[in-house]
Amino acid sequence: MKHQISRNFTQLFDIHKNLLAALFAMLLSCTAFISSFAQFSLITQGGYSFSLGDLIIAIFYGSAHTFSVEWTALCISLLLIIVISNSDKNEHFSIQRIMRFEKKTRYWIYSYINIIVSCLVLIAVYIVTYFVLLICTGNSLTIATLNVDIFINHTVQASTELSLTAPEVLVLLGIYYLGLLFFCSIYKVIKLYTHNSLAILLSVSLLVLGEFFPELPFPSTLMTFSRLLPFNPEGFSLLYATLYFLVGIICLNIFGLIGTKNVEFGGHYEKL
Repeated sequence: MKHQISRNFTQLFDIHKNLLAALFAMLLSCTAFISSFAQFSLITQGGYSFSLGDLIIAIFYGSAHTFSVEWTALCISLLLIIVISNSDKNEHFSIQRIMRFEKKTRYWIYSYINIIVSCLVLIAVYIVTYFVLLICTGNSLTIATLNVDIFINHTVQASTELSLTAPEVLVLLGIYYLGLLFFCSIYKVIKLYTHNSLAILLSVSLLVLGEFFPELPFPSTLMTFSRLLPFNPEGFSLLYATLYFLVGIICLNIFGLIGTKNVEFGGHYEKL
């Protein structure tokens, strides 16, 4: 009886812990959204129009030389939401899922496909949200930018004239997606050998660390649009960022497949 009560209490705590983490992630996400919405109001009051491409660049732009609270909050929220949505509630359930597969490596592939889809869906949700905002405000639905320089300079008296085509915006968005997938890969590999909470902490710490060293090729640096060409003449090229993430994701998946083959049932795997 005591063991049953203890197990029920543990499961209840795990569920509440996930809910609290999810609420925290949504709060961070709302902070970033409110900040972007303030810029929308500034532009519309000045009589300017904006496009879907402007909003995509604005929300993922960040800061070229300083720590950006809004950018960091958005990235952490996205990472936490993906991690929470793909975590099992308890170790026993996770072991049962693994044992459904003939090989443990197939479970890694299955869970990683879920991560890939989750990243796509989450970014799509943000894009759709801004798509609806554009419809409600009567602005352009084009992916090419119209007044992205105003978003970048945070003023309607922008001195630069920067215009990006739809393919350029999509390439930048693709780089951000690869960066998010890269951090999810880091989290999954670390989680193979340690506690889930520690894996989240280390992944988030690496993400935040890159914000303080804009000149170094940290993963988060290469996800920040303001630190890439064409926004920053001294920034990293789009090709470099793309290859960086692709090679990193492949290497991390190789480590993950090897680690999954050697992991012991009942160890730390999928344990909260």
